[in-house]
Amino acid sequence: MAREQPAPPAKLVMGIMYADDHIFARTTYTLIQKFGPIQLNGPTIPFAFTKYYEEEMGASLKKTYIAFMQTIQRESLPSIKQFTNTIEQRFSREGKRTVNIDPGYVTEHQLVLASAKEHPYRVYLNDGIYAQLILVYTKQGWVSVEKTFADYQQKEVQEFLTNVRKTF
Repeated sequence: MAREQPAPPAKLVMGIMYADDHIFARTTYTLIQKFGPIQLNGPTIPFAFTKYYEEEMGASLKKTYIAFMQTIQRESLPSIKQFTNTIEQRFSREGKRTVNIDPGYVTEHQLVLASAKEHPYRVYLNDGIYAQLILVYTKQGWVSVEKTFADYQQKEVQEFLTNVRKTF
């Protein structure tokens, strides 16, 4: 019989989608105030994988990826997502978001993101927040799962995540 053990800490990562560089700078500043210094900056890529966000956030969206210096306890993911939701609301204009923040964590084995939306492939955590397994790390590198978002399948994003994984 296996004995219960606390989960090892994980690296806090975020994907941040935006069109306005000023909003991105304000968002990043707010995140640093809450979670501490950024350890690694990932790529900034054009977000042209879907038109889902265009009506709300406009065209010419970009997405960048960051990893924080500090590790987190995995069970803190719901409160982190709630905090990022408040940032999204703070920077909204006329009820529309100007920034979309996807918090998650990287472990030795996986990338997990938080969401406030229920879907069949998400697991409920608590306080209205769900977790979604996005990528699994194997001997061959990162492997997508059925509902992996297109941006996380990009080589440069996976290279960033590999570098995050190496910081443990």
